Amino acid sequence: MTVSSIGIRPCTVLIVEDDASVREACTEALVDEGYAVRTAADGFAGLAELGCAPDIVVLDLMMPRMDGWEFLRRLRALPGHERTPVLVLTASARTGGVIAGAQAILRKPFVLDAFLRHVSDLAG
Repeated sequence: MTVSSIGIRPCTVLIVEDDASVREACTEALVDEGYAVRTAADGFAGLAELGCAPDIVVLDLMMPRMDGWEFLRRLRALPGHERTPVLVLTASARTGGVIAGAQAILRKPFVLDAFLRHVSDLAG
């Protein structure tokens, strides 16, 4: 029985990631697990996708045009997104393991199973 066959809206994940190969791998893995997925290649495009009412945001930090820190700052300032769970993907050691406003951090490169565990934990 699938989520859609019983009339429950699947959890929607918004992936904001500039690396197309990472974006596609994450999308495929999430879709295979039954999640609805929207994607954006940078922070500006991610803000434009918030109309999909994501349950979780997967966010890269290092992106062109608008980086993940600015996206996260703007996301938290929007009514209804003050507590939207955010999983940060980063290759940066600069974060020190904590990013204000994010619930989880996953260092790149990562294993898709670890990624799916983080998303599942955030989905509750």
